[in-house]
Amino acid sequence: MEGGYVMQTRGCEIRHTGSALRVAVGPGLADEVQECYRAAATECVHHGCHRVLVLGSAHVDATAHIAGRDALRSLALAGVPAGFRLALVPLSPNLVRIYDDAVL
Repeated sequence: MEGGYVMQTRGCEIRHTGSALRVAVGPGLADEVQECYRAAATECVHHGCHRVLVLGSAHVDATAHIAGRDALRSLALAGVPAGFRLALVPLSPNLVRIYDDAVL
């Protein structure tokens, strides 16, 4: 699956890039953002992702990105491979606290 797109819709782009899964989330409607996080988590559960890069963007209401926290919990429950790495990069200032809360 290297280099291939898993999902490409308004507000969501998930693709394999080398050894990582790159997830660009938002901006978009709440259901679009939430579906993007769910799709990324599902991809990791089904294909055993070792590295995930999440680039989040929100123009107005960043609360839809709380779905990222729920996706992380699902991954933790399903199990991640040894050496799993996750990077959450907020591209909008209003996402910093949401990502901090999701990881801490």
